[in-house]
Amino acid sequence: ALWQLPIFGAGILGNWYLRRLTHQHPIKTIILRGSIIALIGLLLSFVLPVCLSGRFEWLMPGLSWCGFGIGIATAPLIRHVLYSTPVSKGTTYAMLSMISMCLQAVGVEIGNTVYSTHNTAYFGLYCSVIAIVYLVGVLSLFVLSRTSTEENHLSVPAL
Repeated sequence: ALWQLPIFGAGILGNWYLRRLTHQHPIKTIILRGSIIALIGLLLSFVLPVCLSGRFEWLMPGLSWCGFGIGIATAPLIRHVLYSTPVSKGTTYAMLSMISMCLQAVGVEIGNTVYSTHNTAYFGLYCSVIAIVYLVGVLSLFVLSRTSTEENHLSVPAL
């Protein structure tokens, strides 16, 4: 249980750093910055155990970096999703929460199965694959939200 403390501590530090970023950068820049930090962290969780040794302690620096990046990216990402749709915010957040919980449950069970092999390289590889899937998802969110914004501007009659 104590191995979770650095990851949660990094998430708290990420939220603290987010507070400073919100006054200086637009929301998409903050999301990309946090996502890239999380991606680097998850890639580190693969590289460090493979290059240094197979011990599970080498997962911690990468997972802590990931926690920091998630602390930066999560709140702006939720805000971006909430304000990208004309649907009410309560309905949107309920759907977002349901999708998020289902994906996390599936991801945790797959990660548990991978980790049960007691091979940190496989678990790090799983983390890296998830990081790439996450980055593709965030980038597709930006493309879809830009397309829907352009369609909304086209559908509004000129005065």
